[in-house]
Order: sequence, then structure tokens, then C-alpha cells
Amino acid sequence: MSISICLRSQALSNIAKTWDQCIRCTSQASKAFRLSEEVQTAFTQGAPVVALESTIVAHGMPSPDNLSCASKVQNIVRRKGATPATVAIIGGKVHIGLENHELETLANSEADFAKASRRDLPVIIGKGKNAATTVSGTALLAHRAGIDVFVTGGIGGVHRQGEDTLDESADLFELSRTPVCVVCAGAKSILDIPRTLERLESLGVTVVGYQTDFFPSFFSRSSGCRVPHRVDTAEEAAKIMHAKMKLGLKSGMIVAVPIPEEFAIDGDTMNNVIQQALEEAQTLNIFGKDVTPFLLSKINNITGGGSLAANKRLIENNAAIGAAISMHLGELGKSHRISCSTGESSVVVLGGLVMDTLATPLPESDKDFVQGTSNPGIVKQSAGGVAKNIVESYVKTANTADNILFITPVGQDLAGEVLKDHVQKMGINSAGIITLDHRSPQYVAVHGHRGALLHGVADMKIIESLGWCEVSKHFEQDLREATIIASDANLNVTFLRQLATFCRKHNKKFWFEPTSDIKAIKCVDADMLDALTYMSPNKSELVAIVNRMQKTVDPHCGNQQLVEILLDAGVEHVFLKLGPDGLLHGQKEPRSFTNYPAVQIPKVVNTNGAGDAFVGATLASLLKGETINSSIQLGMRYRPLDLFKKLFAGLNAASLAIRQHTEAE
Repeated sequence: MSISICLRSQALSNIAKTWDQCIRCTSQASKAFRLSEEVQTAFTQGAPVVALESTIVAHGMPSPDNLSCASKVQNIVRRKGATPATVAIIGGKVHIGLENHELETLANSEADFAKASRRDLPVIIGKGKNAATTVSGTALLAHRAGIDVFVTGGIGGVHRQGEDTLDESADLFELSRTPVCVVCAGAKSILDIPRTLERLESLGVTVVGYQTDFFPSFFSRSSGCRVPHRVDTAEEAAKIMHAKMKLGLKSGMIVAVPIPEEFAIDGDTMNNVIQQALEEAQTLNIFGKDVTPFLLSKINNITGGGSLAANKRLIENNAAIGAAISMHLGELGKSHRISCSTGESSVVVLGGLVMDTLATPLPESDKDFVQGTSNPGIVKQSAGGVAKNIVESYVKTANTADNILFITPVGQDLAGEVLKDHVQKMGINSAGIITLDHRSPQYVAVHGHRGALLHGVADMKIIESLGWCEVSKHFEQDLREATIIASDANLNVTFLRQLATFCRKHNKKFWFEPTSDIKAIKCVDADMLDALTYMSPNKSELVAIVNRMQKTVDPHCGNQQLVEILLDAGVEHVFLKLGPDGLLHGQKEPRSFTNYPAVQIPKVVNTNGAGDAFVGATLASLLKGETINSSIQLGMRYRPLDLFKKLFAGLNAASLAIRQHTEAE
């Protein structure tokens, strides 16, 4: 679902309807995933999770060996301190982690489970079918769920005679675009391993041998092909994967683990067995995705069950090493948290970081703008977003970035790299930037010569799609240690509801910035008003919230009456931003209302971001232990012009009135 809104200035009345449609689409998409109770708990606690493929259970082993092996592998992962998450599709829903009865159904030889890679996923989910996921399918879904380590038996690759048949597993290309660490016993023995390694090199997939200089050949400890790199401990492997993640590389990593020596099958013996099975497959005209299960079954028959025993032992060995890598990777992630061990107050800000592209044609009159072709003009780009503005003003006011964490998603694209670079240049630790497989948030606007918005397009899908599991997995300890948690309204309703629940449970101060009229109502839909310590709406946002609460209010009622509705709902402090009329502060206990006149700032270029800057500056003052009164006064004196004049000089205030109704911020 892509939130992409193109509008003209006279079409503002349609935006609310468009936003509601976007929310429904996102809600439907999120229902495609289901986390087991065990996995959900692990994510909430920030504990390591290891993904396990399901094809080996449904198609790779006979019953009852498949169920006993799957159960044993899960228990090995648990004993090593991680949480197993077997991935499968049941009834059209992606299951990340299976309950016992679901695993039994998967292992049932009479159950109807298809075999699904990336290309099959939309069909299986769309038709509400069941499917076991291959290496490619599991890697993709594990990554989407926020899991970094995936254990399997062996990956697919280039098939023998692949130079003639062009038969190549989808696993290879998937690993070139999905950043997961795959722990395996190399590639399956039935493949052309030299050509498989060549393809992995061309695709940019990192390959390391685990305590070996040679790439394993599934049942055999060595294929005779050297690995480009070697590691001797799970910690070494975790450090390499962590480095890939910090670099933002899209490709995955293979940790090739040789089968334990006592269960290995001699390479020459296995090659003879494989050749016999291949010849039979050709005679029976078996090809495509049916080749691998046929060959594995035939090899097991020829070896008298020896290959099945070896298969079970190697996957068990891989599970132990994969869990250890996951544990170390989790510790490396924690090393980038903001430090609150000294007792220093800290703040966590969640929300939008947006690439803004703003264009103005050169003609002297808007009538000179020519539709359907390019027009000469001035194009400016800058980093925007409500949460980003809050963070920037906080850092400038506090004169430090040591005690703030900015959690925001960006995509794997050029815009994402530019946005991350901007955050780093602000002096802020970029550990809170989550790179997802989406487009980075962007807003593109074309303004007329006199400042009127001619066209506007906003793509905010990535912010709306950010899940609480992904954030809590990596940053729960930061959230626990934070003095104040602040959020804009760009996040989805489910996320905000879970964030509010977290703040209630851990007695956290919570600041909510409503962002826009359309998004402000999320605080009502998320049932979070009684969890809020601070809220900072403007007048139109406040009216939208009150209307969403279905409160009957006299259209001529005063600001104090509107603020009182939020105080009665549980909000402790409401800062009603009134523009040139200043600010009204309403306090729940003891109930009080204080008016603050606007601070006059000469030579203002524009007011974009002023409200966000108030939030950041006030937060910084509160964290220093200042009173509400003095913090408000500092927040109102703060001059966002110093931050934004270079980025936004030349923009007309008329654009702001339109933009508040779009998805730009």
C-alpha cells in the first residue's frame, strides 16, 4: 500500500477520505502476519530470535522424522538462549513461529502444504492457502518480521547442467537483496557448487566458512572449493553481519558450517549416488521445483537412510551455531544504545524523517506555468519531518545529542542514505535509524510563483508500516531507561496503542505531537489519551480530536473548554498552540489554565516547523529539571528560523497552509 497523494489546492476536501482508505489498507496488510506467543514475547523483551524454514519439515523429510527433527531443532535454539521462529503460511497468513499443533499439521504427510518462494507468496496468501516456505521465502519473511538470523540445512544454487537448462534456485537472487544471516551446511550436494559460488560472488552475497577454509557440500564436509573468508567463532560471524547492517547493505550473508565429522558422507561416494539419482530423474522427466525433493528421497533410499540421519545432524548443528550468532548479534546491537547508566535524564523521539523536494517555476506569473512539459525553475531539497524538527531543536537547545535517541525508518535507497547522513551531521547517533525494504519517506511539491501549491505528492508508506515489534526488539531497553518518550502522529494506530501501553506499564512520561488535523485523531483511535503526560495540538488539531471523541461542543466555545475535554480524558498537560495569539497551557492536577503571549521575532522568513521546535526546546528544558512555566517560556522563545532559514528560505507561508493537510510531515 503506497500513501501517494497528488492534489491541487482546491482538492483539500478529499484528503480525509484518502487518509481513511490508506489506514484501512495498512491494517489489512498487517493482518497477513501472525506472531506466535513465544516470538511476540521475545520481540517485546528484545530477545534474539532465529528463523527456521518449514520446507524441510513439509517436503524435506519423511514423517515422523520431520516432526521429531523440527521439535529438536527448536529446543536446541531455546537451550542456546534464543527463540525459534519456524516460518510458514497457514490459511493465507504468514506465521512467524508455530504453536505445537501447527507444527504437527505442517509435518503431517497428508496435509496440503505447497512450496513457496518469493514469487508464490502473493498467490498463497491471496488464495488463503497453506505453504511451507523455501530458503528464499523464509529469508524474505524473516527479514520483514525483523529477524536477522535464519537457520536451514542447505541453500539452493545452480543445478548441474545449469549452463544448458538455466536452472538456478531463487535462493541466490533473494540473498542478494535480503539482509539476513543464513546459517547452513553450504549448498545442497546435488548442485553445481563451483558455479553456485561464482553466482554468489557476482550477486554480492558475503560467504564465510565456519571453522573451515572450504565450502561444505551438505552431506560432505568439503566441496573442494575454497571459501573467500573464514570465521572461527559465532562472535566473529555476528560482528561481520553487524558490520553489513551498519553499512546498510541489502545483500545477505552465508555462514557455511560443515556437517559434524562423525556424520559426514565421503564426497566421492556421495557424488556417485547423486549421479545415479540424476540419471533416474532425467529418465522420469522430472524437472523444476520437483527435482530437489525427488533427488533427496532417492539419495536417502540409495544410502539406506544414511543421508536422512546426516541431514538431521547437520540441521541440529546449524541451529546451535545460528542461535549463538543471534545472541552475539543482539549484544552488538545493544552496544549502540544511548547510555543512561550514569543516571542522566534521556529522551527517545519516534516519528518521521522526510526528504522534502520543493520546486518553484521561474515564470513571473502562475499563468505562465505550462502543463504537460518541464518548466525551468528552482528546486530545493532538505530533510524534514515533525520528529526530525523536534530532535533538531532539542539538540540545539540542550547543546548536546548524548542523551537523545531518534527512532525513525528510512528505505534502502539514495534518499535514505542522504537522510541518515543528515542525522549524523546533526551529531546524533544514527543507531535509531531503522532501514526497511521500502522507499524512504518523501514529499515533492511544486509551488507557483506566488507561493500557491500547484501539485503535491507524498509517499509516507514506510513510516505508517513501522511495527512495534521491530522497534521493541532493538530499543526496548532505551525506552525503559528514557525519562520522556515523544512521538509524532505519523506512526500507525496499532503502534501508538502499543507505545501507550508500554508507557502506562513502565510509568513513562509520554509527549504526543498531533502533527496534522488528519493524523491528530489517531490518539483517540489508539485509546492513548490517559497515557499522555504532554500533548501539543494547534487549534484545528484540537477540534479534530474533540470531534473524534464524539463530544458535543458548542461551535463558539472557548479554547479553555476544548482543552478541558482533553484534561478530563486523562492528559496531564495540554499546550494549545495558537500562533500569533500565543499558547494556552492547561494542567490536569491541580487544574489550572495559563495564557502565554506570542514572542515577537523580527524578520521571520516563514513559520515552518515552529510548533515542532517549541516541542523540542521545551523537552530539553524539562529534562534539565526546569519548571513547566520556565520550560514553556524557553520553548516559545526558541527561534526555529536559525535552523531552517538556509533550508527553507524563499518558501512562501501560503505553502504551509496547504502542506499541513498533506502527508509531508
